[in-house]
Parts: sequence; C-alpha cells; structure tokens
Amino acid sequence: MPDPKKLIIVLGAHRSGTSLCAAALEFLGAELCLAAQYSNEENRKGFFEHPDIVDFNDRLLSYLGGAWDNPLFDGPVAVAKADLTQWQLEACKLIAAIFNNVQVAAIKDPRLCQLLDFWLPVFARCGYQGRDIFIVQVLRDPVEVALSQQHRAKANPAFYEIGRYLVEGASLWLSLTAQALEQTRELNNYFVTYQDLLSSPERVLENLAGFLQLEPDRQRLHDFCEGFVDSSLHRSTADPQATELVARQFPQVLDFSETLQRLGSNEVSTGPAIIRALEVYRKSATQRALCRAVMPALSRLSDKSRKDRLAVEQSADVILDLERQVKEHSSVIVPLRTQNSQLENGIEELQRQRDAQRAELVRLSSALKVSCDDVIGLENIVGAMEASTSWKLTRPIRRLRSIQLRMIEQAQKGAARFRLRSIFIYHRMSVRHPRFAWISRRALRPFFRLMNIVLPGQRQFAYQTGHDGLLNPMIYQQLEPTSHFAPLISIIVPNYNHAAYLPLRLDSIFSQTYPNFEVILLDDASSDGSVSILAQYHQAHPENSTLVTNEKNSGGVFHQWEKGFKLARGDIIWIAESDDWCTENF
Repeated sequence: MPDPKKLIIVLGAHRSGTSLCAAALEFLGAELCLAAQYSNEENRKGFFEHPDIVDFNDRLLSYLGGAWDNPLFDGPVAVAKADLTQWQLEACKLIAAIFNNVQVAAIKDPRLCQLLDFWLPVFARCGYQGRDIFIVQVLRDPVEVALSQQHRAKANPAFYEIGRYLVEGASLWLSLTAQALEQTRELNNYFVTYQDLLSSPERVLENLAGFLQLEPDRQRLHDFCEGFVDSSLHRSTADPQATELVARQFPQVLDFSETLQRLGSNEVSTGPAIIRALEVYRKSATQRALCRAVMPALSRLSDKSRKDRLAVEQSADVILDLERQVKEHSSVIVPLRTQNSQLENGIEELQRQRDAQRAELVRLSSALKVSCDDVIGLENIVGAMEASTSWKLTRPIRRLRSIQLRMIEQAQKGAARFRLRSIFIYHRMSVRHPRFAWISRRALRPFFRLMNIVLPGQRQFAYQTGHDGLLNPMIYQQLEPTSHFAPLISIIVPNYNHAAYLPLRLDSIFSQTYPNFEVILLDDASSDGSVSILAQYHQAHPENSTLVTNEKNSGGVFHQWEKGFKLARGDIIWIAESDDWCTENF
C-alpha cells in the first residue's frame, strides 16, 4: 500500500523567517510546486510562496473585512461567522490544480496564520488526513521582526503603512503569531527559531526531517547548509535601544515572546506552553495596548484614504478634459492619417511614374543615339551632295526660287494685313453707317474671294499684323468686373437646313468660360441632317441644353424665336443665328 500524501504548512508572522524555512523544506524533499521563484530586495533569495495561493488569501481576507497587515483583524472569528461554501469549492480546485499527485507538498504564506481554520476543511476534502498534516511554526524575536518590517516600510512607503514604527511591527507579529497558535493547538506542531536556522541549520534540518518522517538527500542537505544559508539573511538584529522602546510602548509583546521561548526546543509539551502564551495575548491590558499601538496607523490610513479619494475626484475632471483632448486629437489625426495614406499612395504612383520615365528615358536615349547616327549619315550625304557638280550648276536656279518664295510670302502677309484692316474698318462702319457697310461688303466680296484664290495660305499670317491694337476690343466689347453677379444667359439657336454651320456655331457656344448659361436648340423640320448634329450636342451637354424639333415647318423664323422666348429661363437672351459665333467670353 503506498504511503499517504503529506502536507506541510509553514506558519509564522511576516518577516519572521518563513521563507527560509520553506526553502529548507524544499531541500528536504518537499515540493512547493512553484513555476518560477520570485525575489526582490526584501527577500533576495526568494519568498517560496505560491502566487495563486497568496492571491486567493488576499481576496478572502478582503471579503472577510481584513487584510494581511491588520493586527486588529481576528481571522478565526471572521471565518466562523461567514458562509464560505463557494470559497471552499474554489480553494479545493486550486489545491488540486497546484499539487495534484504530489506526495509531499508544502505551503508557505503568513496569511495562513489568520485563515488556517478556513483551509483545514479544504485540505481534508483534498485527501489530506489530520495525521498527515504537519505544522511547522517559525519563531523570531519580535523586535527583529519589527525592525525588518520598518526597513521595508521605509523602502516602499507607497505600499506599506503598518510597520513604520517599531510598535506597529511588533503588534502585527503578536497578532499573527497568537492566531496561528490558537488554530493549531490540537495539531502536529513543530517549532523552529529563525536564529537556530541561521546558526545551526544542519541540526535543525535533521530534527525537522525526523518530525516530518522524511529521509533527505545528504548532498542537498549539505548544499543548503553551506550554500544557501549565509549572514546576508540576518540583516535586522535587535539592539538594546529598539528592545527598550518596544518594552516601554508595548511590554506585553516581550512577555508573550518570552513565554514562547521554551517552545523552540520542541522538548516540552506544547499544549500548556501555548495556553500560557495565549493567556498573555487575551488579557484585556494586552488588547488595549494592541489597539493603542495600531490606532496611529489606522488614522494615517484614514487620512491617506481621504486624500486619495479627493485626488481621485479631482482627477476625474482632468480625465474628462484629457478624454476631450483625445477626441479632438483623434478628429485631427484621423483626417491626417487618411491624408497620409493618400500621400503614400501618391508616392507609390509617383515612384511608378518615375520608373516608367526612367524606362522611357532609356528608350529615348537609345532612339537619340540612332537618330544622331542618322543625322551624321544625312550630313555626310548633304556634304557629298553640296560638293557635287550638279549642285554647283543649279545654284542660280535655287537662288531665283528662294526670291520667288519670299515674294509670295510678302504678298500673303500684305493680303492678310489688308484683310484684317478691312474687317476692322467694316466693324467700325457697321456701328456708324450700317447700310453703307452692308453695301460695301456685298460689293467687295468677289474681290476678297479672288484674292483668296490667287494668294492661298493667308490664314497662317492672319494674326501676325504689324499694326498694334488692330484686334483690341472696342469699348462695348471690353470685359468689366462683375463681382458675384452671374445672371443666367439663355442662348436660342434657331436652325433650318444650316447643318454646315452648326458645328462651328455650337462649339463656340459650349466652350464659353462663363458657366451660367443654357442653350435652347430649335430645329424647324430641316431636311439636311441638322437634327442629328443638334442631338449629338444635346447628348454631350444634357445638363444645360434643351432640344426641340418640329415635324412640320413653322413657316417663319419669328415663330421659332417666340418658341425660344417661352422656353428661356435666363435674365439675358441671345438669339444665335446660323452665321453667329462667339469668342470664349461672349
């Protein structure tokens, strides 16, 4: 039949040496089941306590109204009054998950001094019988414990409040040690002093192994005694001045400690000794002294809590303002991110264009080289041609041809200037003497047509005139600033069999720089294809054009005008006849 599972529980107040005792148990063969060893300046070699159990105990203490550093909290009384069924179920799952099939398990957490009455039924449900549960209690001079607690309270004042003064640390030691004794009077107790663990580790571990019925590995036992235990573990030593201060402020602590001295030998019946120690703790004078010692710390905690609450309330306004700023920044950042994304896309597109241009540049360079080679070849051909006899013999003929071309060009330029001046004079005359201008135009039209036949190519010189101001607009044609005034212009385009003129007329209308206009396209039953041209322009400009066609001729242009007037919505109406066209700004 296999040996039953064993459970070793290390009890002792904070800073009393429970971490060193738990480390010793691990060297003796017990398993703490720690995934990783946590250490800091307070315990440089580690705490040797399972973080999940510590977290559970902190939550349970908070639920019961206590805390690990509250000397006035009576754990056994609070556990007895509370319904902890759900907590026990959770604790059972926790122990099963941590230790599972471990043969010799060990648990260390000073909070067990306050909560052992809760855990004992849990251990029983997990399969640990009373005879297989071993209690190892660590005893240490309360003045040394108080000095150690004071040291870490000064090193980390944001976390520690109890212990800033020696009497507070001594009160915490007294409360936790007394509660541990009260809950373990009928159990398998073994007492270890911190001083003996430091000074005679080999002897203490031999006796402890005998109590636990363990057979330790001699080499591991030697490694612990020689390599793990050293003087750095004893940094707080009681001095006469500190002892005298505790004796003056809380003498019952030293009385309680003196009563426990005989327990460290483990050679006397622990029951009566524990009873005598608890009698000291239960005295009304001791309880009053405990309250007096802890009261300043509670007052500090009250003040600090009040200040913290006020700070939280004040911070709420700051948080609201910061949240508002975050929203404002987000409203700026989101468009900037979008713009940045667009710029990145633009950069990628530019990079693609650059690569394409580089490829095109390479191609053009190659083409340029080929062209240069061709030019050189042509220059050689020209040079050979100019050196030939035929080129020299035909030089007079080329000279005469050059003179002829210059004369023709001069004639064309003169005719173009004459034509522009005629147009200019005609426009001026049409304002002053419209009848005479019309008769002159009819009379001179054959002459201009003959000039176009004799001297073709005048159009290329049409605007190369030597007379400045010839094409400058007259006063009534000049643009005037209109500010924001932009009236709608209705352009009526009546048409009957003028398909040849429609494209030029409509292109000039729809290419206006002035945007606010509408075009009313009217066809009076044309038979020359005008309707299809008008329909093309209407489809190209549906937003500002209207097309109306007659199945039967109306009998006169004025009927078309009247129809256009009825359809027009503009402030200004222009009737664009078949021979009308306009500049880009009307």
